[in-house]
Amino acid sequence: LQVKDGALRLNECKFQTLGGQFVASGAYDSKKPQAPLAQFALNISDIDIAEAGQKLATLAAFAPIVKSMAGRLSTQFSFSSTLKSDLMPELSTV
Repeated sequence: LQVKDGALRLNECKFQTLGGQFVASGAYDSKKPQAPLAQFALNISDIDIAEAGQKLATLAAFAPIVKSMAGRLSTQFSFSSTLKSDLMPELSTV
């Protein structure tokens, strides 16, 4: 975790859960207070889909079929966006 020049950065935070490994990186840059920038990247390797469906209520709510699935999953995603005053993403900038 690094705080420097008005930005908070998380660099390759690694953890294991759901039978797999997660690597998270991201930043919150407040140099422009009226439109701060958020960036986030997540690399997920070899998680157990059934376990994820049982332990992650949000995932089960969005995709109920997950509870009936079997297998392992690897994926990665990232996004960047400016943030509104309530710190929610400004969807037109995602």
